[in-house]
Amino acid sequence: MRRLSALALAACVLASIPGVLASIPGVLARQAVQPAPVRKIAIFGSSVANGTGDESGQEGYAGLLRALLEPRGWEIVNRSRGGDNTKLLMSRFAPNGEAEPGTRFLLPVEPGYVLIALSLGNEGIRAAEGTAAKDALLDQFTRGIKALIDRSRSEGIVPVVTLCYTRNDFTDGLFSLNSKNLSSMVASKSGA
Repeated sequence: MRRLSALALAACVLASIPGVLASIPGVLARQAVQPAPVRKIAIFGSSVANGTGDESGQEGYAGLLRALLEPRGWEIVNRSRGGDNTKLLMSRFAPNGEAEPGTRFLLPVEPGYVLIALSLGNEGIRAAEGTAAKDALLDQFTRGIKALIDRSRSEGIVPVVTLCYTRNDFTDGLFSLNSKNLSSMVASKSGA
């Protein structure tokens, strides 16, 4: 079941990156979309994006994307770190002064695309009590994701956002919050 979920996520990610589908034999891509000049995708997120829980030891969906895309001329680099949330991820775009050794910064790898892979869990949603507290964290998460998108674009990197992935403790309440978050982000993108 986990492998199927990871494959489904990988397929969704592939479909959202311009130029990727055109590089897969037998798949047609829209002619108007031009690929980024750099065929490098950086995965930038938290523990699941880092491969936590991947029983195959291939870095989760980073490994799946690597297996699918490297033969087609794409490079996949994983800059994820367990426990990160929107604030922590924003601080890992580039070193600012003396960095902790081993910190996985985004800009030094010079990607053409960044797969932003975070969840509400690391924002603290499970500890929030009451609707107002949960809504405040959802708003913080949405603002943080939008800031990551804006920063990526300002650096000439095409952002691809994946929202919360399912887990064994994924409740109806968390599903509802994620749906609200997705609706909010789509509405802001479309100008609604």
